[in-house]
Amino acid sequence: MSAHCRRAALDPAAPALPCRFHFSLDVCRRSEVSTTMPAARGGDGGHMIRVMVNGVPRDFAGDPRTPLVVVLRETLGFRETKFGCGQGRCGACTVIVEGLAVRSCQTPIHEVAGKQVNTIEGLSSLDRPHPVLAAIREAQGSQCGHCGAGIIMDVTAFLDRTPRPTEEQVREVVKSHECMCGSRSRVIKAVLRVIGTEGRH
Repeated sequence: MSAHCRRAALDPAAPALPCRFHFSLDVCRRSEVSTTMPAARGGDGGHMIRVMVNGVPRDFAGDPRTPLVVVLRETLGFRETKFGCGQGRCGACTVIVEGLAVRSCQTPIHEVAGKQVNTIEGLSSLDRPHPVLAAIREAQGSQCGHCGAGIIMDVTAFLDRTPRPTEEQVREVVKSHECMCGSRSRVIKAVLRVIGTEGRH
């Protein structure tokens, strides 16, 4: 049973629905992982916090302890940043802050005040996709779509810092993300193709 289904099983009152994380006929009591996301906190006198999201200044008025993933998804509408385990393990919520990949579920909004935050929506336009995104899409490396954005953001930040990595380094970055549909090997090959090392080892 997947972690998503195990978490859903904690709420027996929720209606059973076809599980969006499987290709079989398994059922899951929740079809949207984001329903388990902690609610954005507010109404406690929190001050205005400004962050730069994809190059545009955005303001948040609320509890400064609110997780960045909640602000991005529920307040600012950047819903391609997914909420997964909520504990920083699965990597689905990964965004880039000041050039570094961070787990946004574990990052309070006050920690990114005044900083540059990049989500996958700002990574490229529809007609000019980022090379990593385009390669993974071509390789069909993001099947269910839940972990894909986090992996792409992590790999992008890594390649910006390490433009000529080894295959093992690429594998370590990708393996740090949970993948429900088993697409890691396709993703790794796609990234190696981008950096031009596929077939050299």
